[in-house]
Amino acid sequence: MSNKEPVAGYIPELKALKARLNVFVKMRWLVVLGIVAVAMAAKYLFNISFSIYPVFVICLFLLAYNLWMFMWNRRLAQDDTELVIKRAQASGYIQVLLDLAVLTVLLHFTGGITNPFVFVYVIHTTAASILLTKRRAYELTTIAVAMAALLAFLEISGIIGHVNLVGFVPVTLYHQANFVWSVIVTLAVLTYTSTYITTAVAGELRLQHLKMDLLRDQLLKEDELELQRISAEVTRLKMKKPVLFGCSM
Repeated sequence: MSNKEPVAGYIPELKALKARLNVFVKMRWLVVLGIVAVAMAAKYLFNISFSIYPVFVICLFLLAYNLWMFMWNRRLAQDDTELVIKRAQASGYIQVLLDLAVLTVLLHFTGGITNPFVFVYVIHTTAASILLTKRRAYELTTIAVAMAALLAFLEISGIIGHVNLVGFVPVTLYHQANFVWSVIVTLAVLTYTSTYITTAVAGELRLQHLKMDLLRDQLLKEDELELQRISAEVTRLKMKKPVLFGCSM
């Protein structure tokens, strides 16, 4: 098969995957607005002390790579080669991985493990479970938990500074081992449970779509064969000469 041949057998899955990628890009525009709104409310309405400028820088980076993903998805929409499934899945993988990295950096500048938005990791792992294969979904889930645990370790050990949310949580909370372990364990349980449930449901939906696609192809093939048989019969009848009876002079 050449690289220019369409992947007809994957059309239903491909359309669904492209649609999901577009949805996540659109949602990311709204997420940027949400991050800015929450940060502004926390600082100026609830008087929680932290620097808001790193949040703005992170949002600018988020906007930049979301624009890149938007352009990438537009190119995918024009792609009908046999590699399009792999390219679409690669786009999904990169998007989720970047989202996890951005969330980790954002958490670092807004309280680290003490920030209740640490559980937003679950949303990203759920997105991975919807977009990607089971193996990739569990891989990103492990990366998510590892990022949260690494962030907590680096801040506790003093390798990177901890940003205290003064006026929201005790300044020494991130140093309390029981609290840190409870957050990490809870996060791990939630993310892996979510991944297990979502991949099971998504896998069943993909299987049903595949069965429907195969059934459709089978019915179309049977209809085509029937039309060919009818056409051949009509041609045979047209070609058949009538027998003429007459009497000789």
